[in-house]
Amino acid sequence: MPAAFRIPYRVQLSPHVVRTEAGDYVQVFRLDGASFETADDEVLNNWHERLNVLWRNIAAPNVALWMHVIRRRERVSPMRPDDTAAANFAERLSTRYQVRLSTETLMVNELYLSVAYRPIAGAAPNLVARLLSAKAGEHRLAEHTDALDACEKLAQTVGSSLARYDPERLGVYESGGRLYSRTLEFFGQLVNADLSPVPLPTAPLDEVLATTRIIFGSETIEYRLPTQTRFGAILGIKEYASPTTVGMYNVLLSAPFEFVLTQSFAFLTKAAGQGLLQRQYNQMANAGDFAVSQAEQLKDALDDLTSNDFVMGDHHFTLQVLTPLVDRQSGNSNEQRLKSLNDDVALARAILADTGMTTAREDLALEAAFWAQLPACFPMRPRKAPITSRNFCAMAPLHNFPAGRPTGNHWGDALALLVTSARSPYYFS
Repeated sequence: MPAAFRIPYRVQLSPHVVRTEAGDYVQVFRLDGASFETADDEVLNNWHERLNVLWRNIAAPNVALWMHVIRRRERVSPMRPDDTAAANFAERLSTRYQVRLSTETLMVNELYLSVAYRPIAGAAPNLVARLLSAKAGEHRLAEHTDALDACEKLAQTVGSSLARYDPERLGVYESGGRLYSRTLEFFGQLVNADLSPVPLPTAPLDEVLATTRIIFGSETIEYRLPTQTRFGAILGIKEYASPTTVGMYNVLLSAPFEFVLTQSFAFLTKAAGQGLLQRQYNQMANAGDFAVSQAEQLKDALDDLTSNDFVMGDHHFTLQVLTPLVDRQSGNSNEQRLKSLNDDVALARAILADTGMTTAREDLALEAAFWAQLPACFPMRPRKAPITSRNFCAMAPLHNFPAGRPTGNHWGDALALLVTSARSPYYFS
């Protein structure tokens, strides 16, 4: 089946908002994240509670979140030209150190938050009536205007509340006299497993985003780029950890392999959440389950939900482990690369097992799990489970290693490029 049938996006409606074929509206934020290694437990818990407050504030049955952590390889350029005749020893040492780093491949962690807004069903006129109406264009324009206003309000709330994570709202930019879209570049990275510029197209987005041939096997995905290729495998959650702890996936931020970690959280109404907890409690009581502590936890959760201490939502989680990109004509055999992939998958499962999660490698649901990485691809989400916003904050805390900035610092350009324990670059100033 062509990729266009699975990609949900239709048009970039505004510089920051993309509309899907189903009529949903998606905007994306890139975040630097908060440095967690030097923060004490009190600070981490404070960040956790503030995130929970944000999700409570924007919770609505027509709003959903997609969180991504993309760990990828990146080559860095030397900060200064190779000048062996520099004025002093310190400058020569720094220059040669930067040049040596430029020959190495470092790893970077990129954090993305996508907010999907779904217009409330029934708020607009009946679809058939709209299509038959002579004023269908006016209705459509009014719907777009209302949706863009709602997206703008969500963006203001999210942007101000996540200020400590340094958010950047992805949009349209100009380069060489042409318009490009950073939002579409992010979507293209999810589809093609490779990052490249995407000019703002005039054709439907679902027809132009996929530039890679994607082949789904029984447990493995192959990406065939024009000159390169790579393999991927996806892990999903079979059973959640209890309890969830803040930053439980932080070990992945220093993993020795590339990956795409995807989590979605579609808010439920309070009534729906109460019904889920009440049914689960009743099932335990009717079955004569003697897990007294779990029953008490359900009663406490029902009380906290009623008191608006948290909200509930449908959650899904996937971790796609990726092999490095290699030239299609290279001497590396597929058997060697698949063995390397299996080794990385085993390591990823061990890391997740240490958090208390039980995971499974996707096979029958492999294609669905892949497309569910795309924000607002609601029908394809596998292994959905209801969790609380506090659980979601623990699993997606927006933690990261500090990276610094090469330019634009208060005291000028960075003095040196250092390497962190996670093999990521840090611009010291």
